Amino acid sequence: AFFSARQRVEDHVRTACRCFADIFAGAEAVEPACAEYLALSALTSPQDSHLLRLFRRHVARRWGSAVAAWRRHFGSAQRIQFEDVRSLCNALKMESHASELWQELDAGRSGSVSLFELDPEAVCLLARFRTMLLALPSRGGTDGAGLLERLTGNRKLLQVDGLDLKDFRALTKPLKFEQGESDRIFFSLDDSAVRAGGPEPIDLRPIYDRDLQWLVHKFRKTCNLAAVTLERPQDVADMSPCSTPRASVAAPLPPAAPERSEPWSRSTSSLSIVDGRLSTGRSSNRPGLGAAGASPRSS
Repeated sequence: AFFSARQRVEDHVRTACRCFADIFAGAEAVEPACAEYLALSALTSPQDSHLLRLFRRHVARRWGSAVAAWRRHFGSAQRIQFEDVRSLCNALKMESHASELWQELDAGRSGSVSLFELDPEAVCLLARFRTMLLALPSRGGTDGAGLLERLTGNRKLLQVDGLDLKDFRALTKPLKFEQGESDRIFFSLDDSAVRAGGPEPIDLRPIYDRDLQWLVHKFRKTCNLAAVTLERPQDVADMSPCSTPRASVAAPLPPAAPERSEPWSRSTSSLSIVDGRLSTGRSSNRPGLGAAGASPRSS
C-alpha cells in the first residue's frame, strides 16, 4: 500500500519540485537546480525522530540554543566528530543514545556533522539576519561598533552597551522577523545563556557588539553560507563583507533545451538533477544525445 501510494504521488512531487525551482529561475544569486534538489529532499526525506527532537530541546534548555552550545564547545569548527557528539550527550545524561543520535545526524555517512545538521532552522535564521544586517545603511564599517550602529540607528536603548531581549525584538520587527524568530536569533547570539527549565534563561545577558561581529566574520567560517543560501558557485568565491567588491563577469546562458523526455533532467550552468540526484557538469544527461547534442559551452 505504501509503495502504491508513493507511485501515485510521484508525478505531483516532481511537479512541485519543478515549480519550486522555477521561482528562482530569474534570480541571479540562486541556483535553480539546488532549489529543486532541496525541495525534493524536503518532500522525500523522513521526519526527524522523537529522540533527535528531544536532544535538540535538551541542548537548547541547557545552553540556550544549539548555536550557543556549538560556539561554547567547538568554537569556529566547521564539522565535529562522533566523540564531540558523545560529549554533548554525556553532559545531557543521554550517553546511551549517542550512537543512535549520531546515525541520524550523520545521515550522509560523511563521518562528521555540521552545525546545519545539528540545527538547520537556527542556521537559516542567522544567515537571513546576517544578510539583512549587512544591507542596513551605516556610516561605520563592519566592526562591532559599526554593526551595532547599523542595527540600532538613533534608537534609545535600555542597555547602554548592548541589546536586551526587548530591544532586540523591537529592532528586528521592521526586518520582518516574528517574535519567535527574533528570540531564536537572540539566544543563538547569546552564548552565555543557560536555561533552568523555565521559559527564560536565568542568566540572560545582553547582546554586545562582539556577538554581531561574530555573526558577520566568524559565522561564515563555521557554516557554508553558500550552501545555506543556495548561491551560485561563481557568486561565492569571496563572501567576506570587508573585501573590495570585484567585477564579476556573467557566464553566458546555456542554449534553450528541447522538450525533455526525462522529467528529472535539468540543464544548468554547473549543476543538474538526474534521477533525483544532484549532478555536476555542463553537458546534458538525457539519453540519446551524443557529441552532436552536447552543449556548445563544453567544447
